[in-house]
Amino acid sequence: MARAMLGRTIIFRLNRIDAQDALVDFEIQAGRVIRVNRAEGLVLEQIGQKAGEITHLPLVPDAYALVSPGVYTLSGNFHIEDPDFQAAFDIYMPN
Repeated sequence: MARAMLGRTIIFRLNRIDAQDALVDFEIQAGRVIRVNRAEGLVLEQIGQKAGEITHLPLVPDAYALVSPGVYTLSGNFHIEDPDFQAAFDIYMPN
């Protein structure tokens, strides 16, 4: 499935979690998959507020789900239409 994601658009939420397991904040971003491999995971070129930046997401096929067509709002009030997949990941912050 991972290679089938090449060229597809993923909308993803990054949750920042503190040492007490509380949600500190989150960011919703999107990107187009430009490479997929075991060493780098899914490599995305970002769309929206961080356009052109490169992001790596885990290569965990079960973390990605098809998303219904529509308009989605990213952080920074940028809108994206009809992404292909969605995912969410928790980032645990050190003490």
